[in-house]
Amino acid sequence: VVDRIPLVFQQADYLQYETGLRVCRVCGENKKIKTLRKLNEGKYDVLVVTAGCLVSMLEREQLDLRLFCTIVVDECHHTT
Repeated sequence: VVDRIPLVFQQADYLQYETGLRVCRVCGENKKIKTLRKLNEGKYDVLVVTAGCLVSMLEREQLDLRLFCTIVVDECHHTT
């Protein structure tokens, strides 16, 4: 979970390059039903998402936190 859209792509690219894991990038700019469906079907290993987008998806029940075993909050010192 990141606080800015550019970090979604920066962190996702780094994780994918360094680990070879299947990384899903989700922010307000690219949140699509097809992507959410694939995410919920387990087609990705890692989700990198903005905090606002994550909250929105949870409120709309588009995402189930039980899909994840670990959640990392990047830049959490910026939260209020």
